[in-house]
Amino acid sequence: MIANSSCRVDAGREAVLSRTGAAWIDAKKAALRMGVTERAVRALCAEQWQGRGLARFERPAAGGKASWLIHQDADPRLAKIKWPEQMVADTRGLREGQHASLYQRIAVYHEWENACGEAVRSGQTVEQATASFLARLPADRGITITKATLYRWRAAYRSGGAELLKDGRWDKAGKAANDDPMLAEAARLFLSDNRLKALLCWELAAKKAREQGWTVWSYRKTALHLRETLPEADRIRRRFGKNAFTDQAEAYIEGDYSTLASNGLWNADHHLCDVMCKIGERLNKATGEMVPVHGRPWLTAWQDCASRRIVGHAIRAADPDTDVILLTLRRGILEAGVPEAAKVDCGKDFDSCQRRSENAVNPPV
Repeated sequence: MIANSSCRVDAGREAVLSRTGAAWIDAKKAALRMGVTERAVRALCAEQWQGRGLARFERPAAGGKASWLIHQDADPRLAKIKWPEQMVADTRGLREGQHASLYQRIAVYHEWENACGEAVRSGQTVEQATASFLARLPADRGITITKATLYRWRAAYRSGGAELLKDGRWDKAGKAANDDPMLAEAARLFLSDNRLKALLCWELAAKKAREQGWTVWSYRKTALHLRETLPEADRIRRRFGKNAFTDQAEAYIEGDYSTLASNGLWNADHHLCDVMCKIGERLNKATGEMVPVHGRPWLTAWQDCASRRIVGHAIRAADPDTDVILLTLRRGILEAGVPEAAKVDCGKDFDSCQRRSENAVNPPV
């Protein structure tokens, strides 16, 4: 009876684990995610995780050597997606290629450590295991690593963890991008409303760098800094202005008008028509004759958000103002009735309408 209950509990645990969508991974991948050796993972499987149903020792269906399978819920470090503090190494600020290179180094280092441990247990020396490991490494990974590199990685890993296996050239590049005066000068020129080309910014910054005795970086390095280091939203705001930032980069809220009823919400706006027409006449002082004046008219309209119907509008040659807004609103109300609410922008003409309405309800003393 107890055995049957245990089976039901295990089956229930398997069902719960399958519903979470979490995956079962092998000991090699678990060691890489946790930043420990495979031997340590196997010990955790036997001592802790197997009893909780989070690890199992089985043979593949296709045959082969039996191995441990670990559920990624067994340890927070096994999560496929982690918070930065849970990761083997801090990869924030690294590009995709740098991230892949770092994790390749971590994988190679752990494989070398495992190979050395197995070799020592079989009676070989660490030097023999290292030589054998390096001999087969290029064929497996397509990379070439020296013995001195492996020993340097081991010293760095044991002193500060996987974080120190990052390529030091990345740190130099990041330091140069953040602290170098020439790159700072190029960024200052680039992030201005003059909208200078990257090539011109580099030429001006390089000229000043030669005068001041700074390091002169190549155009490729400078352009990469301007394109990838500087935030895109900051570039748009400082080069093209607030309106461009609002249109291209600022967060916005999408509205769903499908749930609205007719006359539930109106909106209003102005539009400068893309057409030239005669808007008046003026006196030609040279000839004494009246000549036509041409210009682009303004359209002011109120629209029902539910039906998309234009309920009131006006086309004028003059610039839009409060009077035309109230005129078109009156036309819309006479045509379609009074709306429950209205949505307008923050222009001065619409703001004046609101103040005029408030004064009409509550006249000043």
